[in-house]
Amino acid sequence: FDAYGSSINLADYSIPGIWGLVTFTVFGIIITIILQSSSASMALILTALAAGQIMYPNALAMAIGANIGTTVTAILGAASSNIAGKRLAGAHFIFNLITGILALIFIVPLGIFVNYIASGFGVTADNYTIKLSIFHTLFNLIGIIIMVPLIDRLINFLNRIFIEKEDKRIEQPYFLNESVLAF
Repeated sequence: FDAYGSSINLADYSIPGIWGLVTFTVFGIIITIILQSSSASMALILTALAAGQIMYPNALAMAIGANIGTTVTAILGAASSNIAGKRLAGAHFIFNLITGILALIFIVPLGIFVNYIASGFGVTADNYTIKLSIFHTLFNLIGIIIMVPLIDRLINFLNRIFIEKEDKRIEQPYFLNESVLAF
């Protein structure tokens, strides 16, 4: 990013307001789909932020997008898997989508809370890379706090969506399937 900083400055494309959040969230989703890794996307986002190539609010939106985008890899992997794999990919998608939507809705209070946490740990007001890391951690913790009480509902929903064939006879093992037998 330092090498391209003089010719391409992504900060010039910064969009304020809700449309900026939506645009950069979608951009984070696309980057993660291309890289097939939210960790690699976060490293890219942190690097671009540290080099001044993207603005902090846009980096927050891209981090949210990276978490949503990482579900695409799981969904593609589950396309040819058994019912349990499809349910797991569905749970991953729903978890990250709900958490991402809530983070976008409450991005201003989350940003204020990140500033409070950062100042409590002595992080300077302009150290946006550390603040982004704090935001990303807080984002995931909030997702867990929100989704854990909803696990039973999520399981019931996924069991209704992904129905396993009931044609197993008594002489067939119930918990063993082709995936388990392969191991």
